[in-house]
Amino acid sequence: MHIETIWRITELSMYALGAISIFFYKKLTPKYKLISLYIWVGIFIDSLTTYLLKSTNYNLFLLPIYSFIELAIFSKLYLDFFLRKQNRHLQLFVLLALGLILLDFLFLCDLFNAETFYAFSKVIADLTIIILCLIYYWKVLKEEMPIDKELLLLNSGFISYFSINCFIFLSINFLINESLDLVTPFWTLNALSALFLYLFLTYMIWQHGKIQKISPFG
Repeated sequence: MHIETIWRITELSMYALGAISIFFYKKLTPKYKLISLYIWVGIFIDSLTTYLLKSTNYNLFLLPIYSFIELAIFSKLYLDFFLRKQNRHLQLFVLLALGLILLDFLFLCDLFNAETFYAFSKVIADLTIIILCLIYYWKVLKEEMPIDKELLLLNSGFISYFSINCFIFLSINFLINESLDLVTPFWTLNALSALFLYLFLTYMIWQHGKIQKISPFG
């Protein structure tokens, strides 16, 4: 299947997920409302990316901005709903990661030069989210957190996606000036991993929203 076809399917699945999250929004718990916010931010950034690519032929500077917002949303998601207990060291760790992304965006990254642009902000965001996922697993194994099948399923989906994503963007940083034939497989994998995430979240939100919708307890 051609890479453009895969990306088109991925985009359609993202917009379908956005529509489903809006349809069920009033019935969703705060956890899924925060996930819905992440979906809508992704749709907005994707639309802006497409517009800038067509109008200016350059959109890479959006990546660190998206990475910062993505990490901010997932940090709140994990601190509030997965790990729950307020941990000052964990909060400082998240703030440090967000600070590094800001530092990269404002001072280190050559945002408007495609030949020297590096996606370190995305790698930092992905690694931080992966660490949060692993901390959740660790706390469950140590019985510091109760076993929650829904949270475990969400955590498994997130760690799978962000691990693949981290590998892709870490690799792309070293292949930025290589031939298209060498880079294309990584972007194909990126599209497929995003498709997996959107289908996974569609299932989770659909199931959760449907259950809440038919529940006599609201």
